[in-house]
Amino acid sequence: MKKYSVIFIILAFVFTSCKEQLVTTPIQQLASQNGNVSLAFEKSQIPETVKIIRAVLKRNSDSLINTLNAADSGSAEIVFSKVPVGIWKLKIDAMNADNIILYTGSVDVTVLENMVTNVNLVLQQISTGVGSVKITVTWAQNSSWFDFSSIPILYPQGTQYDGRGIGYPFVTYDDSLYKMWYLNIQSAVNSKGAISSVGYATSKDGLTWKHYSQEPVLTPTQGTWDAFIIGHGTILRDETGYKLYYCGYNDNNNIRYSIGLATSSDGIQWEKKTDPVFKGTNSWDYSIGVKGVLKVNNKYFMYYGSSPASGIGLATSADGITWTRYPSNPIINPTESWEGGGIGYASVIYDEGKFKMVYVNNGYSSGFGYATSEDGIHWIKDASNPIFTKEKTKNLWAGNVGYPSLTKVGNKLMIYYTGMNSNGLEMRIGVAIKN
Repeated sequence: MKKYSVIFIILAFVFTSCKEQLVTTPIQQLASQNGNVSLAFEKSQIPETVKIIRAVLKRNSDSLINTLNAADSGSAEIVFSKVPVGIWKLKIDAMNADNIILYTGSVDVTVLENMVTNVNLVLQQISTGVGSVKITVTWAQNSSWFDFSSIPILYPQGTQYDGRGIGYPFVTYDDSLYKMWYLNIQSAVNSKGAISSVGYATSKDGLTWKHYSQEPVLTPTQGTWDAFIIGHGTILRDETGYKLYYCGYNDNNNIRYSIGLATSSDGIQWEKKTDPVFKGTNSWDYSIGVKGVLKVNNKYFMYYGSSPASGIGLATSADGITWTRYPSNPIINPTESWEGGGIGYASVIYDEGKFKMVYVNNGYSSGFGYATSEDGIHWIKDASNPIFTKEKTKNLWAGNVGYPSLTKVGNKLMIYYTGMNSNGLEMRIGVAIKN
């Protein structure tokens, strides 16, 4: 008796609600009640004698039946809509023009939440005819971002360092621990003090955080280029340890940010480079800040922005210290109305063979955009931009949002961000999570 094989994939859709009762610590998702199953046949492989293909999904007393006219010149696809998640028996019959079954086969299929199940099925030949049928599946899912229910996730400690709050987070995940470095923003400034310093916090789940100490782990150094302020930055960990790239300046009457580097073996005790590792020019990037530095295939990429915001520039390095500007900077410019004429503060990761970026619009106050790139130079903005806005914050807790930090752990993407009141005088840290 002859036979031919059927290979098919079953995919269940997941619908996640942003309602408060559906998002807890740790992150939970609402199990899907329904899924869609698409069986796409390669028509060139269907035996000529097969005219009708019938697929039956059966579970207890429930049966779903759909058929395909194999002689139709249109697409060879059978679609089941609203299939409840669970274990089903799939039976496929391939019939001739007289509805006589020529090939048949069945198999149990488990449709799982957010999972792809691959199943091999052999159709046994009952009558004459020979060939094969290949069944594949395509599917789509909701990929929106939502604010975590317990927000903000990190508050200031009420010390002399954070009178105006905390913000500008930069987050990594290593040693089975989430690690966040953030800026303390002082209430007042004088000629001997700085308006910001770097604090440190840790978390086991990325949602419940604990301050390491009331004292900052990195402060300005009097008499040097960063004597007045240590500003927003980013963390990179490679084989040499932690690298903290930050912006700073030393004269409140002539604000011109440069980018410095501090290194550490534990993320707590830091040693600064004496001079900035990257400075602005007299062009569009006169005063610069950094939010995204990463290392891909032994090459360092730095994504930096200007103040005021205009576009996003790129510099590369072999050692993370000596940097070369990309000759056609900025590599990304504002092109959409929501961007308000300027974009900046790009946070970038390398994931699944692609560069992925989250950036903020002009004024750093209303929303985040998302873009991807194959080479880190040429970028495609997401069609759904902005992916997250201040209107999406839980109970509208943040009048403005800014300074995002994109992080991925497992299959979960998260954006840690600064939430500010409408006048920017009180800052907290929140997190947006992708479904």
